[in-house]
Amino acid sequence: MRIAGITEEEEDIMSKQKLIKQMTGYKATDANMKCRGFQFTLGEWAEASGDLVLCGNGFHFCEQASGPRCYYNSKDTRVFKVEAEGVLEGEIQAGADYKRVCRRIRLVEEISIAGNGNAGDDNAGNLNAGDLNAGDRNAGDHNTGYRNAGNLNTGDHNAGDHNTGYRNAGDCNTGYGNTGYGNEGNHNVGDHNVGNFNAGYGNEGNGNASNLNTGHDNAGNKNAGNRNTGYYNVGNFNAGNRNAGDHNVGDRNAGNENTGDFNAGDRNVGYCNATSCSAGFFCQEEPNVICFDVDTGMKRNEFMMTFPRWSELAYKLLNEGEITFDGFSRLPGITPEKLESLHAKQLAARKKS
Repeated sequence: MRIAGITEEEEDIMSKQKLIKQMTGYKATDANMKCRGFQFTLGEWAEASGDLVLCGNGFHFCEQASGPRCYYNSKDTRVFKVEAEGVLEGEIQAGADYKRVCRRIRLVEEISIAGNGNAGDDNAGNLNAGDLNAGDRNAGDHNTGYRNAGNLNTGDHNAGDHNTGYRNAGDCNTGYGNTGYGNEGNHNVGDHNVGNFNAGYGNEGNGNASNLNTGHDNAGNKNAGNRNTGYYNVGNFNAGNRNAGDHNVGDRNAGNENTGDFNAGDRNVGYCNATSCSAGFFCQEEPNVICFDVDTGMKRNEFMMTFPRWSELAYKLLNEGEITFDGFSRLPGITPEKLESLHAKQLAARKKS
């Protein structure tokens, strides 16, 4: 069903814009019921054609009774309650001066605003639509700041309630730019955050995407460290859970750089080890390095210091081209055949991936 008075061509234009079917609001005119040269008649519809553009094309009105006084303050200004149809959707902003543009508008009745443009009661500020405001241009009640749409705000530009900061869309925020609730930091999307830029809730750090973190930049929950994607980590850069160390991929590790679980040492691939570099279970002594499937009798650090060219060979194995055996002949267990076979398997595996 079309709005009465709108042609099919105009409806087609309107369909390309997001419009609210009907609203009520308030509009100002001069003493002769004119606004920017347009003559209004009480009770009669006025229509605009073309695309609606805020501050450009269409009929404008404010949602709050004191709103028009923000734009027209001469002694002969008159304010009317209006009905509007085909209202252009827009981002809600705090403040009584927030205005809208519409396709059709009708002046319903003239209203009287006492005081300094206040539509509410007991306001100490100016241009308030709510009650008991000490600041200016508030649409809510009990605000001491400015341009608040909510209630009991002491900051400015808040759309929520009980905010002491600025530009909060949620409630009970003491920071800035929060869309959640009970935040003490800034720019939080979640709730009850003490830090900044959190998307979760209950975070005391910054930049967390999840919940109940005391560290920073965590994607998991309940981390005390930083940049964890797992849960309950005390360390940093963990992808696993309940780790006390750093850079663990597994779970419940107390050491660093473990890919297994329940390890107390470092660089373990296995489980429940109280040593380092173990691929087994329940080990308490670091195992010897195996090189070319031969036990070297050396621990990790000793092996790396004795054969420093191991890293050069590791790099060459990733690339095409012949690897000279003589350059690595001192490595335990190596033979030309083993080296050639290892190189071929490394390249084949990478081609598959």
